[in-house]
Amino acid sequence: MISAVLICYNNEAFIAEAIDSAVKQQPAFDQIIIVDDFSGDQTFQIAKEYQSKDDRIQLVQNAANLGPGRARNVGMALVSSPFFCFLDGDDYFDSNASSVMHRALEEHPGAEMCIFEGIAFDPSGKQRRSAAVRAGVYEGLEAKRAPMLNVTFPWNKLYSTNMVRRHKNQFPSGKYEDVPWCYRCIFHADTVVGVSAPIVRYRIHSESTLQRRLDHHFDAFKQWEATLSVFRDAPDVPKEFFAFVQANCFMHLTHILFAGRVPEDREVEFAQRIREIFPSNKALRGMFDGHRYQPLGMRRIRRLRRLLANAPD
Repeated sequence: MISAVLICYNNEAFIAEAIDSAVKQQPAFDQIIIVDDFSGDQTFQIAKEYQSKDDRIQLVQNAANLGPGRARNVGMALVSSPFFCFLDGDDYFDSNASSVMHRALEEHPGAEMCIFEGIAFDPSGKQRRSAAVRAGVYEGLEAKRAPMLNVTFPWNKLYSTNMVRRHKNQFPSGKYEDVPWCYRCIFHADTVVGVSAPIVRYRIHSESTLQRRLDHHFDAFKQWEATLSVFRDAPDVPKEFFAFVQANCFMHLTHILFAGRVPEDREVEFAQRIREIFPSNKALRGMFDGHRYQPLGMRRIRRLRRLLANAPD
């Protein structure tokens, strides 16, 4: 019924825990597809040892480092089950993940996508639940506003293989590759189900590249352009809904900027790029009409305006 696609890159310290968590699930996964993204450590060798003991494990090693999105594409191509989920090589499945996923499909036989929770933990052992979507069934475009407010992660979701292949959904290259992927899947799924239960425990690294001031945060612009084009080009998407997605775009881009992820000497450039997408203050404010994050959005608009007004010529 369900396959697990596990991607890994230089995860020798964590990969055994990740694979163990997949192997021990009940009901058992049909397939455990492991894609090693050209690791330079012992990750592949550790995975190979597991493969020799479990015939459900299919192991692939990329000939070059493709990045997490394209590595997931490699794994997805090998899925033969009706549904699949993802896991990263430094995270692990909750002990009840498979039973939670199967129960969701039994209770909602028409579901093409299920969204669960994750439990984040840091080196100190501190934990918190995150990535949650309110429990319920979401059908039709307007109803999908709720799951589209929280689409950050690909690994807290269960996907219909047929739905993904029917719409030719793939991960793009670059950072923030999960943004267009998640939006496309939610948009294309006839029925999305939210479930209030965790399926993955994910590790927070203090040195994560997404938390450091690096140039690759500019990749977010191309990922959001790809996301917006899905709704801009689709027939019968009301302008009010497109404005809702644009507001989500603004919130994400300004979060990256104001969270201190962009190199300091490029913050103004990043802000100017945001302004190029949203040149009109009136239109920008209008996008937040009725939006759940309207008060925060108004504060972000003012903060962006101040940053650009104080920028050196």
